[in-house]
Amino acid sequence: MNSSKNLNSTYIMAHYFHDKGKFNEVQGSISKKKFKEIVKNNLSKNYIYTFDDSLKSQYFIAKKILDEYNLKGIFFLNTFQFEEMYNFNEISKLFIKRFYKNKKIFYRDFLKRIKKQIKFNNKDIKEFKANCPFYDINEIKIRVVRLKNINLYNKILKEMFLSKKFNYKACQRKIYMNKREIYELSKKHTIGLHTHSHPFNFHKLNEKEQYYEIKKNKTILEKIIKKKIDVISYPIGNFNNQTIKVLKKLKITHGFIANISNKKSHYKISRLNINKL
Repeated sequence: MNSSKNLNSTYIMAHYFHDKGKFNEVQGSISKKKFKEIVKNNLSKNYIYTFDDSLKSQYFIAKKILDEYNLKGIFFLNTFQFEEMYNFNEISKLFIKRFYKNKKIFYRDFLKRIKKQIKFNNKDIKEFKANCPFYDINEIKIRVVRLKNINLYNKILKEMFLSKKFNYKACQRKIYMNKREIYELSKKHTIGLHTHSHPFNFHKLNEKEQYYEIKKNKTILEKIIKKKIDVISYPIGNFNNQTIKVLKKLKITHGFIANISNKKSHYKISRLNINKL
């Protein structure tokens, strides 16, 4: 077992990075300066840094810092962007930054547009609030829409983009790594799967749908990096027992979740969010 699959290591999970030039600060992002401080101050610890979602800022910021300290990271990548599909949720982070003073105004705009198209179930709201007490009611409602009806969620976001003449296609190209960057990344770092289209309700998909998501992701990435891939992180940490069956069929030996768990399993490897360091 190599260091990228060592259950005794502490795995750190990160997503967005920002700097003073190329990449804007968005919700949850880490500054270039802060990430370097974290890495430098924890060199004596058995930390392995992992990254989800194929984000270009990881290539230009995180990779450079890891390389400086001769550290090997794990980059869990999606592949939908190579098929003219769009992740409106990720795009919306830059959209909000550009067109809204704060997220609360964006929430009101979104919910106003969706008012006549959905009725919120109090049970869903309470359940989400119990699991995520740090979210306000409007953010919870938007996340419920995203989880329950991704097509409606995307439809409303697209309407909002177009209403402000926001070029979401060009924006996506600035967000995600291209094939050359992924290949260069793979020369030193571990490339892992993160499903093809990053479904928010991955654990709700049937076995056939889960197989398609993982198999397609694996096929595309292995063709790019010319290596076999046997690790995955679950989108939003969501998986179930049938996911494990699919992973075994596809010879995926290790799976990473998005939080800390006391259970030690090759298919449920804990990760600590970098914002908690």
